Amino acid sequence: GEHVTALFWDFSSLPQKPRTEAEDELFSQSLKVMGDVYASAFGTTVIRHRSVPSQPAELDGEVVILVEKGGGLDGASAEAELRSALGAFENPRYEEGRWRVRFPTHAAAEAAVE
Repeated sequence: GEHVTALFWDFSSLPQKPRTEAEDELFSQSLKVMGDVYASAFGTTVIRHRSVPSQPAELDGEVVILVEKGGGLDGASAEAELRSALGAFENPRYEEGRWRVRFPTHAAAEAAVE
């Protein structure tokens, strides 16, 4: 709904083990403010999932690249740079603040972003 201004998915929003030294530092910094997320005076709602939901089949092979305004990938002219970084993909679509590209398989998408 319109009232939702942010989503923080605990486990997948923070680097999990094994972590690099830089990821350990980020994780430590994050732990210091986790209470603010879960006990916000501004009305945080916490929903507990006991498992990660299955990925819808229609998203197999899709990769979403979030971009900052003015960051170089925030326009249609950036497609060549994406192809250079990710390899062969199909159906590139630029939306405000993001690119969506599709690979033939989910495994190909995972390999492209590693």
